[in-house]
Amino acid sequence: MPVEEALPGSSKRPLSYSPSRSPASTRLFGVPPRRPAPQTSAAKKPPEPLRRAVADCLSPAAPHLHGNPSTVASEAARILRDFMANPSTTDMAYTMLVEHALAERDRSPAVLPRCVAFLKFYLLREQQPLKLSFAEIHEVIAEVCSESTTSNANALIATSQSNHVGQPATDVAISVLIKLVIDMYMLDPGTATPLALCMLEGMLGSQRVASRARAFDFILNLGVHAQLLEPMLLEDPQSSEVVKPLQEPYINNEEQPGTPGKMNTGSSMQQRIFSAVDNFESWILVILFEILRLLVQIDEREEIVWASALSCLFYFVCDKGHILRRRLDGLDIRVIQTLLEISSEYSWAEVVHCKLICMMTNMLYQTSNESADDVPEIPTFLVQQVDRLGGIDFICIEYIRANSREEKHLLFLVLFDYVVHQINEICLASGASVYTDDDIQPLVAMLMLANAPEAFYIAIKHGMEGIGEILKRSISVALLRSSNYERQNMNLLSSVMF
Repeated sequence: MPVEEALPGSSKRPLSYSPSRSPASTRLFGVPPRRPAPQTSAAKKPPEPLRRAVADCLSPAAPHLHGNPSTVASEAARILRDFMANPSTTDMAYTMLVEHALAERDRSPAVLPRCVAFLKFYLLREQQPLKLSFAEIHEVIAEVCSESTTSNANALIATSQSNHVGQPATDVAISVLIKLVIDMYMLDPGTATPLALCMLEGMLGSQRVASRARAFDFILNLGVHAQLLEPMLLEDPQSSEVVKPLQEPYINNEEQPGTPGKMNTGSSMQQRIFSAVDNFESWILVILFEILRLLVQIDEREEIVWASALSCLFYFVCDKGHILRRRLDGLDIRVIQTLLEISSEYSWAEVVHCKLICMMTNMLYQTSNESADDVPEIPTFLVQQVDRLGGIDFICIEYIRANSREEKHLLFLVLFDYVVHQINEICLASGASVYTDDDIQPLVAMLMLANAPEAFYIAIKHGMEGIGEILKRSISVALLRSSNYERQNMNLLSSVMF
């Protein structure tokens, strides 16, 4: 492509750099760059369909005379992809993207992010997939784990290192594995899953602590590289035509455990459109949960390994500092139990311990996510989850260790629901009627007003007797004065405080 000649209608000169001649095309295994396309007259004057496609894809959505903005943008993206995929027009399409972004950046700041999204997607798709045998994969894993490496692995890493001058062999091996997993995922996620699990299990089987911690660094790197899979942006984010995703419920530390956050159910938000990044991260999350479960099974106790695991977990289940309830589905609660034990053993920050308590208590409840917005949903207490923790004793231990009001509040509610569950089990066995949510909620409200979480915390931690009886008397008087008073409330109070 000529460097000295300006494109028609543009005051800027075309860039001489293009993805087909970039070092990115030779990052792994010395893949030779594609030869520049022969000079043609078309390169001097891009065709009008390409010009229109670039303008429609990068410019903010505007009213169209024919068709809605989404339809026009989708067609423009298809045309642009065709030009980028054709070796004879690749450089032309690349130059048009950059030129248009530079020309419009002052008038429309959104143009540059759109351009970057197109180019990231294109560059990843253009990389040739790796083709390694199982023996070669094993050797690369051995290098990642810093175990004994054979000559085959040395040759493999050396070839790749020629394009990563100055980088340690281990870092290059990790890059190879990341590239390999992404390639396999793009071809077939079902095939990529056992390979990824095999590699990560091999890392966790290492005798070196750093190698075991590196398994979670590898998963985290996969998540970061997932941003390259983001599909091209087609619509203006501020356009009313864009279908926005449903807001996932957050774990609210101030709410009762299991109470979901509110969801926006506007007409434009009834259907969630999962992007390539969402799908890839969901796939990684399944693998992460399996590896975390394995960590519990092998009785890992090294702090650095669990610290890496927690960082990785937070990356995938958090959004802007909030923990998403839905993303905890499938996680073994014993993972959180072990993290709490490690947190106490190594004196991690209180805010971390509090977040873990919040996650654990929410995992002890189940919500259907099908109730109407105007009908408060009552979460279901999962006693089997308590059994997986080894019984209610673990909850009591964490209750004694609690420092913040938030932790005491959450753990007290778990203890209360556990006691009510036991009482209802006895009622069922004897043929008596069980206590319903209508019976329980007024009593819970009274207990919160009486600051029962703090009172019982003091009683349990310091072995003080009589606090339960004091609370029972004061709450009994309040219940008698309540407009919602029923005999069942008093009976339940007597059973709970017995």
